[in-house]
Amino acid sequence: MTFEYHQLDDAECEDFLLETSIMELNIGNGPTVVLEPFGINIIGAFGKIDMYFRGHKDEEVLLLLIESADEQFHWELWKNRKQEEKILFNKDSYEKLLDTWLEKWTEV
Repeated sequence: MTFEYHQLDDAECEDFLLETSIMELNIGNGPTVVLEPFGINIIGAFGKIDMYFRGHKDEEVLLLLIESADEQFHWELWKNRKQEEKILFNKDSYEKLLDTWLEKWTEV
């Protein structure tokens, strides 16, 4: 697995995004997972990253930085914009999502 970074083309007016890059995870000679920062002015969250398989942005998932009641921050994976679809984003949830994507998109 290799990592590449690219400058955001359409950065929001938020200063931090001007120095933030898109990260791409290249999985061998095959697919690429893209993590594209979106912003920090998100209602109910302190940040948002769109994550998708290159060529399949229409099936992106959202990573939202959420503050818990105990004032700790964690990332949630939302498979769609419905709140009941959220999952704690950790190593296990990332691996499951990646396995699902690999099964689905390597057959195409």
